Amino acid sequence: MIVLMSNEPGNNIQPFILIFLFLIILNLVFLDFVSIKGGSVKPKMGETIVRTNDDLQPLDTQPATTSAVLNQTLFCPDSCLTAINQALATVSGKSTVLTKNIYQTVEKSSQPQTLYLPLGGSAATANTSWTLAQNTSLTFNRDDYPGARFIFEVFAYSKQGAGQARVRLYDTTHQNGFFESEVVASTDSYVKLISGPLPLLSGTNTYQVQVKSSNGYDAYMDGARIKIEY
Repeated sequence: MIVLMSNEPGNNIQPFILIFLFLIILNLVFLDFVSIKGGSVKPKMGETIVRTNDDLQPLDTQPATTSAVLNQTLFCPDSCLTAINQALATVSGKSTVLTKNIYQTVEKSSQPQTLYLPLGGSAATANTSWTLAQNTSLTFNRDDYPGARFIFEVFAYSKQGAGQARVRLYDTTHQNGFFESEVVASTDSYVKLISGPLPLLSGTNTYQVQVKSSNGYDAYMDGARIKIEY
């Protein structure tokens, strides 16, 4: 091949173009050679290629699978694996915290719960026998308070402190006065009196207050109520 060189500036580019075309042709020839050597035959349009048993490769010579290729091409160094393991440990730790159940034990208060049921009214009498204070009355069902204990409370005094003012709770439903509820005041001013636990009968009953004087001096009572403790 004879290449004519010219002194014109535009002609200096021609040798490079020819060299570039030559390299492309050489590359195509090499690719065709490799394809033919590997046994791959591209069918022409309308042509059918029939393979014989000789064309089939044994299992151990089959091309590598996609996963194998990935295992060979995707390489993660030790530092990469360490970073992944740390990230997984961090995610796992957060997940554990989010799904952790928190149990809180609430201790029952040891302080007793207290309720008061007022009987209302006040009274005074000089009688030495039990006298109902007509303006006192309370109706309730003791079964509404299971496990509770009932206590009678009242304020009382004796005129001039010369005698005793005696007060008690009376069950008008069963016409029964609770001797456990009887309390005594011997002062000349109001003092708070508290009975012991009362054996109230089951069911709904009505209660009133009874008062009497020990020696005929006026006996006074006020603020009677039933205390309920759990």
